[in-house]
Amino acid sequence: MDLIEFVLARLDEDEAAARAAVDFDHGVTDWTDDGDPTDVHIARHDPAQVLRSVSATRRLLTLHPHITHRQDLERNPFPLSERDLQLSYLDKWYCTRCDVDDGILTRVGGACETVRAVGEAWATHSEYDEAWRIDAARDDE
Repeated sequence: MDLIEFVLARLDEDEAAARAAVDFDHGVTDWTDDGDPTDVHIARHDPAQVLRSVSATRRLLTLHPHITHRQDLERNPFPLSERDLQLSYLDKWYCTRCDVDDGILTRVGGACETVRAVGEAWATHSEYDEAWRIDAARDDE
């Protein structure tokens, strides 16, 4: 599982939990807070808010599409030698928004820092890979 698959799976879980917490026959209602600290916390993290957060995070992921260099070459072919086609970096992921500058690929090797930051929200999850942390990515460079 890569980081993007991990984040999408967590978003699916959050969405399912939020939908299960309300009766959609009556619509999602926003909780109100009456000043009690527990009520304030619940109001800030009610199902409607979770669904808005899931939707916003999914939109953010679409703004940072990740593809492999090999996939990019299939979309935009240009001549490469057989040796170049065998290079391992061709199958490494990169973000088409963050890792390309004026059409030049500046970095390959995984999710961009934006997606890594999103993933850190679930850093305590048993399937989270510490190599996905932003600091871990910087150590690899």
